[in-house]
Amino acid sequence: MTMSDYNDTLVTWWNGTKKLESWDWRVEHENGTGNAKSEINLVLSRYDLGGTLHCRVNSTAVQVPILASVQLNVEIPPLDLVLQPVHQHVDEGGRITLTCTAVQGRPAPYVYWNSEPEIKELKDAKERKQKTNHTYSTTSTVTIKARRELASISCFASNKVMDDKKISHLSRSANLNVKFPPEISRKGRATDEIYKVLNENITLICPYTANPNQVNVSWYRNSELLDFDKFNVKSLSSDNSKITLQNSKSSLSDIVDIVSVYVEDVPNVQLTLFPLKPISENLNENVTLRCAPQLPDKQLISVKWFLDGALLKQLPDCRNRKGENITINCTMKDPGNPEFVN
Repeated sequence: MTMSDYNDTLVTWWNGTKKLESWDWRVEHENGTGNAKSEINLVLSRYDLGGTLHCRVNSTAVQVPILASVQLNVEIPPLDLVLQPVHQHVDEGGRITLTCTAVQGRPAPYVYWNSEPEIKELKDAKERKQKTNHTYSTTSTVTIKARRELASISCFASNKVMDDKKISHLSRSANLNVKFPPEISRKGRATDEIYKVLNENITLICPYTANPNQVNVSWYRNSELLDFDKFNVKSLSSDNSKITLQNSKSSLSDIVDIVSVYVEDVPNVQLTLFPLKPISENLNENVTLRCAPQLPDKQLISVKWFLDGALLKQLPDCRNRKGENITINCTMKDPGNPEFVN
C-alpha cells in the first residue's frame, strides 16, 4: 500500500472483533511517498473454518478506513467416528445392519469396513455424504448375514488431510454375539473306535460348540439314554461332556454313535519257545518266544513282554494276527531262567 502521508498510516488485522498481533514495515521514498506493510502469522484450527480475516488501513489521507478481507478455506480431518449399534445379539443366519458415520470433516471423509474373517457383503456398503455449514459428514451402512465365526466388525474413516499428513485413520468396532445351537465336533478326533481291556478305566469326551455355551450333554448307548446309576462313574464334567467310567464292562460296547467302544476280556494265550533244545550263552544264540491267542479269542490287541518284572518290549499293533513273535539275545548279566508274561 502506498500513500503520501505514510507516517500517519495504521494497518491492523481483525478476526471478527478480535484484533490480531502483526508485524509492520515502512519504507520512505525520495518523492515523499512511502510504503506500509503489515503481516500476521496464524495457526488455524477447525474453529476458524468459514471465518473471514479483515485488514483495516487508517490514515489522515482518507476519511473512511480502507478494508480488505480474506476468506478462510481450512481443510480439517473428521472430528469423530460413530458406529451403531456397538453390541449386536442375533441368531445365526439372521441379518445385521451397522451404520458408521464420520462427522465434521473437510474435504468429505471416506469410510471403509473390515472383519476377520473377511466377508464380501462389506464391499456392498451404501454411502451417503451430507454438508452441514462448512463441513461434511459421510455415513456408510452395511447389512450382513450373521455367522458364528464373526466376533467383531470394524469401520475406519479418513480424508485427504489425514492421508497427506499420514495420520492414523479413525476406527470403531462393534462386538457381535451370534447365537447357534450345539453341534458335536469331530475335528481333532484321533479315532472313532476305542479298545479297552476289561476292568480298565475308560474316559469318553463329547466335544461340542454352542453359543450360549450353557448346555447339558446326554449319553446314549445303542440309541437309549445311558443310566449313570447302572455304571460306576469315576468323574463327570459339569456339562457332562467328559465322563470317566471305572472298571469297564462288556455292556459298554457300542455306547454312542460317534465312537464305538470295544471292551475286551483278558485273553487266553499259549506261550511257545523255539528252539526246544538247550541253548549256549557262549555261542550268543537267540531264543524266539511266541504268544498266540487261544479260542474263543482270535486276535490280540497288544502284547507286552516282561523280563523279571521289567517291561522288555511292547507291540501295540497286533490286531488281525494269530500270534506275535519276539526274538531276544539270551546273553544275561545274571544267569538264570528268564520269565516272560504278557
